[in-house]
Amino acid sequence: MIAWMVDARGWPAGSAMIGAGVWVMFWLWWQGLGRAGEAPALRLASFGAVMAGGLAGGLILGAWLGGGASSLGALLGAGLVGGAAWWRCDDAPRRARWLASALVAGFAGLAVARIGCVFEGCDFGAMVPLGEGMWVQHHVRGTAAWELQVLSGDLSSSAAWSRPTRPFAPLMVLAFGLGAAATALVERVAGADSFRVPAVGSLTLLVVALIELSRAPESVTRWLGAVPWSVALYGAGALALALLALTWWRKDCAAHRIARQ
Repeated sequence: MIAWMVDARGWPAGSAMIGAGVWVMFWLWWQGLGRAGEAPALRLASFGAVMAGGLAGGLILGAWLGGGASSLGALLGAGLVGGAAWWRCDDAPRRARWLASALVAGFAGLAVARIGCVFEGCDFGAMVPLGEGMWVQHHVRGTAAWELQVLSGDLSSSAAWSRPTRPFAPLMVLAFGLGAAATALVERVAGADSFRVPAVGSLTLLVVALIELSRAPESVTRWLGAVPWSVALYGAGALALALLALTWWRKDCAAHRIARQ
């Protein structure tokens, strides 16, 4: 069993890592669009528009689903703004480069921002019986996860660490980080216009949706039947990217058939 125990020791990890995540996102966005030949003014303006959409989405969805859904709202809000601009562009190669840059920057930024949740225990997984689970996480005294277990009677108020929970936040960091790295690798090897770019993005969001199922039920405020709404929303994003990948793949197949004739 791997037991993950992290103590921020008063360091404002949540705020610090959100700020770091934004800067990582900006740097990757700037670099990605720079390689695509976009002017600096456009790179700045587009990032500002996407961040505004992400902020609005985070505030709206965070208020509706709870604070733990703020990053999901930011992702969806930024995606809607970016999607609207993407569809208005008639240059297919340019659209592909923008999509690849957005996926790499967005996934990497969320991976860094989620590190704050690992330290602060603001987003946490369901409680695991002692001795079970290959990988668990313990939350330090004073975190939301620790306080919830004390209030529910599962933990003594004198305990320094919470009972083991599923490693929700570390898994989120891992999923978004691997998604960013895999998307960047596919873009470099196969090209931004390859169907593999949205396919990797779709797979990343699907994995994140599955990780959402390990979230502590007590931290979920909105349900869609037996699953949290966040699962459905991440799943909708995964489906949209999967359909885009399928469309690009069919175009590639048609082009290859024409070339062989």
